[in-house]
Amino acid sequence: MTNYFKTVGDLHVTQERINYLETEIAVLSARLTSTQTPNSEAVQSPISHDKILNSVIRIDELQRELKEEQEKADRLTAVIDKMHEAQTYYKQTNDIKSKVFAFCHMQGFKPAMAALRIPCSLSTVYKYLDEIKKDT
Repeated sequence: MTNYFKTVGDLHVTQERINYLETEIAVLSARLTSTQTPNSEAVQSPISHDKILNSVIRIDELQRELKEEQEKADRLTAVIDKMHEAQTYYKQTNDIKSKVFAFCHMQGFKPAMAALRIPCSLSTVYKYLDEIKKDT
């Protein structure tokens, strides 16, 4: 299982990227619609036609990238939800196992540090980490 804080950070970066892509698409779409007036001389020039074509291509690329980023955000959200569900399950079944999960997977502590914080033996921490690994 991945580190909770790293996953949340990755999700935040992905959401920022989604916001950026949506803004870029909106700006390019607005530019594209503003240059497409039917009687405009600019539309009829070859230079303007190339700019419009490039904008359409760029919007298409951004939309594909946006779709990929949204899928990535969905996967990261699913991982975070799974970690929350696991934490809830372990809290209901075994308090020490819940703490091992919280310290090692959610907060990113090393097993030795988790053993000091819980307090329990290092072998107990490794035992519960093995069980958690088998559960996932």
